[in-house]
Amino acid sequence: MTPTAPELEYAQATASESDVPPLFPGRAGPDDGAGRLRLRLAVRGWARPLDLIDAGHSPEQIRSILGALAAEVETAVQTRPNQWYLSLAARKRELARRDDAQLRSAASARFPGDGDDPVLKAMQIALADAAPALSSLDADVLAALGNACDWLGERWRHAVGAQRIAGELASKALDADLQRMTRDPMVGRSHRDTLARLIGFATAATPPPLSVAYVYGGGGAGKTTLLSFLQRDLSQRTDPVPVVRIDFDEPAIDPTRMVTLNIALVEQLALSVPAVRDRASDMLPALRDTALVQRDAGLSRGGPRKRIKSSRPDSMLKAESVASQAASDEGSILYRLLAPDRVTGPILIVFDTAELVLAQSDHVASSLVSWLGFLHSEAGARDLRLVIAGRDPPGDQDLGYAASNLLSRLKDAGARIETPIGLPELDQAEAQQLLRNCGVDDPTAAAEAAAAVPGNPLLLRITADALLQGGAELRESVRRAHRDSRIDADSARNYLLRRVVAHVRDPIARPYVLAATYSPAITAKLLEEAIIPAVDRNERASGPGKPADAKAASAKAKRVFDALASTYWLTRQTLRSETVPFNREIRAFALKLLAATPEGALLERDVRQSAAIHHLRRRSAGDRALALYHLALLGHPYTVPRDLVSVQTVLRDVIEELPADLRNRLAPPVDNVAPGVARSRSDDMGDSDWRRYLEGDERSKRAGEGAQMVKADLAREALDLYLARPTRPPGLPPTFVIQAQADLGEWDEGITDIDAILEREADDWLARKSIGPEALSRIYWITRLALQAHGRLSTHHAMLLRNVSETAAGPGLSTLPALIAVAETMRGEPIMAGRMRSQALKTEAAGRTLLSPIHGPLPETIEFFDASIAVVQSDWRQRMIQLAPATLIRANAAHLRDLQSRIDALHAKPIAQVNQLFNKMRTRIPVEPSTVSGLNSATLLFRGLTPEFYRPLREALLALCENGVASPMMRQAAIPIFDHMSIRPAEMEPATFYRRLSSNPNAWCTAFIVHADRCRLLPGLCEFLARFAENPKSRRIASSFLAWDKALCRGTTSDWGQPATPRK
Repeated sequence: MTPTAPELEYAQATASESDVPPLFPGRAGPDDGAGRLRLRLAVRGWARPLDLIDAGHSPEQIRSILGALAAEVETAVQTRPNQWYLSLAARKRELARRDDAQLRSAASARFPGDGDDPVLKAMQIALADAAPALSSLDADVLAALGNACDWLGERWRHAVGAQRIAGELASKALDADLQRMTRDPMVGRSHRDTLARLIGFATAATPPPLSVAYVYGGGGAGKTTLLSFLQRDLSQRTDPVPVVRIDFDEPAIDPTRMVTLNIALVEQLALSVPAVRDRASDMLPALRDTALVQRDAGLSRGGPRKRIKSSRPDSMLKAESVASQAASDEGSILYRLLAPDRVTGPILIVFDTAELVLAQSDHVASSLVSWLGFLHSEAGARDLRLVIAGRDPPGDQDLGYAASNLLSRLKDAGARIETPIGLPELDQAEAQQLLRNCGVDDPTAAAEAAAAVPGNPLLLRITADALLQGGAELRESVRRAHRDSRIDADSARNYLLRRVVAHVRDPIARPYVLAATYSPAITAKLLEEAIIPAVDRNERASGPGKPADAKAASAKAKRVFDALASTYWLTRQTLRSETVPFNREIRAFALKLLAATPEGALLERDVRQSAAIHHLRRRSAGDRALALYHLALLGHPYTVPRDLVSVQTVLRDVIEELPADLRNRLAPPVDNVAPGVARSRSDDMGDSDWRRYLEGDERSKRAGEGAQMVKADLAREALDLYLARPTRPPGLPPTFVIQAQADLGEWDEGITDIDAILEREADDWLARKSIGPEALSRIYWITRLALQAHGRLSTHHAMLLRNVSETAAGPGLSTLPALIAVAETMRGEPIMAGRMRSQALKTEAAGRTLLSPIHGPLPETIEFFDASIAVVQSDWRQRMIQLAPATLIRANAAHLRDLQSRIDALHAKPIAQVNQLFNKMRTRIPVEPSTVSGLNSATLLFRGLTPEFYRPLREALLALCENGVASPMMRQAAIPIFDHMSIRPAEMEPATFYRRLSSNPNAWCTAFIVHADRCRLLPGLCEFLARFAENPKSRRIASSFLAWDKALCRGTTSDWGQPATPRK
């Protein structure tokens, strides 16, 4: 913020105090004072401006100097009164216009406060000739030095760059954190035994490629402390074991996006592994660019109630293409990073707070297992040890499903699974030892506290704080509670605030978290009518139970509900999005602590009474069961419903809270699941829940598991999941199944009956005033499957598209028109309505739309992104000059020349750079359609890529290689493609490609297909496969691509032509 008027007045009023000698005695000028002050601020952090102004200025001159810089500085009135900090833009400008001598002189002059300024010290180091000794600098100076590297830009003179500085800073932060967490000895025999087991697990000789240990315990049980002791021990060994800690509580970590895991991996290994540190400065920027591309394509995960655009046509094609290329791009960047010749010995990976993500979906577990496989196949890791730290016991039928599911998947992938380890509470003697470690020296106080407080290490530490740091009255209150064998209210309250309330991210929801736990499950309506009014009594109007503002109360309840529902460790995700149950163990512990606070008893009665009334007003079996639960705990009369099964189902997690007689009537049989043996999700689901799980819930915007899998390029897994238990009649599967069939090239399996879908659903679509995104997506996929499988559309299908094109708007205009253009060229008659055509010409579908022979009126100029026109060939610009309109060439000559130069520079570089370049190319090139003459010119400018065939053609190639070994047929098909690549990335050298193919066939078949398409070489590949491939599926997919290409090119081909000599 800029200085306020009072700050300026203060500076002006005290201007005469300054007697600082001038920095450049020989220089003079009317604006010299402001320039000197700006320079001095540019090499400093927070400083008093009056201390930096030369002596001899009049008060009027000082006011003028201060006023000249007022808009260029930041202030912090409360924490740094009368100090200024030069803004980033002003600082960079000032540093850029000064020479090194001026900067050194400004940094070497001494002013009051300079001794404590980390920015000044960092600038002095940056401007010195000597290389900085990073290990000797404290954290503040290191942070400032990293900033100085950015501020100075190209003038930074040292070999040590920002990445190395950031690594040193992170290393110091890690060392400080480990020192803080392991300052006192570990307490608890079980905890020490577990530490010894984990150390042995991490250091044992000759394990299989992947070994897994699962450690579980409730909140505050000591998992973080245990992991800190483990990391400290492994780092201090003669042969240190590098540790990568993936904390799923970190916002930057998305388990469904492998790139976020890879960034964390490289950042952490760069601190301890020299081979990684040497490559980090190249790898991290490349990985971060990849992450940005994936985020822009919509590949980030959302919460269970956040709309996920997994099958929306407007983003689907880009997401499909980017997801397919992710493994090869990241494999290109991280190739052999962890190979034994670079990282000797094991690498320990820790999944911390795993419960936050494992409960979300099977897709998360699948993604994590895929990442570990990637580290083996692409990064070359041969000795991975995985420690998973979570809250839930894997043998528990309900709480442990997610953990058992992950362990089962890891076992299926060949991992060796250790017996899961639970962290128990400390016994009384151990609790006393922990209290003594925390400074509670009075043995009587420690013994009383250990006897009264549960053996939760965090709760005991909070109790120690109350005994040591509270006032005399608080200490006596705590001691009195302990003497009565009670948890003291202060410790209970602080634990709940620190470990429960504070971890709910939305501050609006935090006041209601604890009150909500009095109900086993919550709905937005329960919050609105019972829980929120119990906490905010003043929000009730004069009428009984009616909030003062019904609309605001409903909105607030919805926001609180969403916040609790997205706090995965506190609540459990269910298929019924309107109801969210709490985690059983966390809720039970929270209720126990609430009972220790005086406000808890009052709050409990109020909430339970309001909740009972809420449920009694409703008629569902669940409401009747919950009304019974609250009435029983309040001691009110109750009636047990006849349908005991439904009551048992709803109250299963809270049976132990009920009075003994009712508990005995309702207690269901116990059925545990063995650790590492995952029950199928469908085992415990009715038909409606299974359908909701697979297909999602449009009403609550919950994405289905099937759609998420297909989006992440797991079409086979999604299709198998559906076929194991179909949710719809034969021939009428959900949209994600149709997409999976299209991706896999399995077009005639009797799963999808397009005619039956049209007969059943088309009338309903056309009866709507506007076609929504889900229906539009379904129409897109049945059209794409029809065109790929049969190369034609039925009359009924074409009529549907014609009607849809008259009304569709928004989502889909970048992809559905491109598909309709293919259908038009195949049918030889118009389908797309003029309204959609004119809109499509403003999108990325413009190229194919122009290739359709049925144009209609065209605008004078259409803008294309250069990425859709450029071809990765060394003679692309030459062909543009030969075939493109002369006006286009003249208007874009410099850009085309630069673009060709950037394309040429990709030769022999990692293939990830090709995709990164194209994803950054967003310059618009105007084209006048009327000036494009000839079929060759139109094909060059408008044909573009064919991402619809990337996944099917990958399947065609996979059918020609077994276990990553290319068959002679595949090698013969690939020879002319390699020969035609005049710009050949490193991985497209044949020997390199086949080596990479053997380690990860899916990723590198995809990479080959995508690069061949960027080089416009897919027609030649498909021509060979269609004629000579022995596998019928491969022939059919290749023939389908050729039919598309021939239709779009009006009977010719878009193949680049004769072989070009590869660049050397």
